[in-house]
Amino acid sequence: MVAISFLYIDLGDREKALSYAASALPLARTANDRQLLGRVLDCIGEVHNNFSDKKTAIEYYSQALPLLRAAGDRAGEAQTINNLGVAYLGAGDKLKALEMFEQSKGLLLNLQDRRTLAKVASNIGVTHDKLGDSPRALESLQFALALRRELGDRAAEGLTLNNIGSAYSGVAEYQKALDAYVAALEIHRSNDSRWNMAVTLNNIGWVYAALGDRRHALSSYQESLELSRAIQDPGGPRLR
Repeated sequence: MVAISFLYIDLGDREKALSYAASALPLARTANDRQLLGRVLDCIGEVHNNFSDKKTAIEYYSQALPLLRAAGDRAGEAQTINNLGVAYLGAGDKLKALEMFEQSKGLLLNLQDRRTLAKVASNIGVTHDKLGDSPRALESLQFALALRRELGDRAAEGLTLNNIGSAYSGVAEYQKALDAYVAALEIHRSNDSRWNMAVTLNNIGWVYAALGDRRHALSSYQESLELSRAIQDPGGPRLR
């Protein structure tokens, strides 16, 4: 049921995602299985987190965490702490989010889970960027990028390159920002990820405008706008 719930999260169906996750809750409680109950509560938190109810997400993650710890589920604990960080960041509490991400990273360094470690390192980098600390943001994002390249995770590599571009933009390293954005765009095009293409093209337009190149800025903005209208999705890359 939890696996089905995650599928409906990806499909954007909040009601079905929540229904499947919630239906697993009494079964987990009846089984008296702390690990299972923790995973189910984490899943319910994930549904709320993905559909913008950050306060409720934090409540469910906070219930899941002590259960996963008590069950000795270090991988589940690290994932839930990361999820808490994402929820806190979405709620605007950057420092609390960073605290959560660092805790998760500390656990993952001992678990040899490079994929989740890359995700958490990327989240740390994004948070430092939002806090205005571009050097730390770049350090963590470059670490995440190296891991994602080792894993061959091209879609995640594209998102990380976009975040690196943002960090370079924050310190007016416009050529480096442009290089990162263009590399990200190439990956998004190869994956036919039009939503991420639109976001990255908008970022490229911003850099060209900062460089005084109005012609290329306008061209990038127009392509981004056309893509955004076609997919009717105004959002940006999801933090994961």
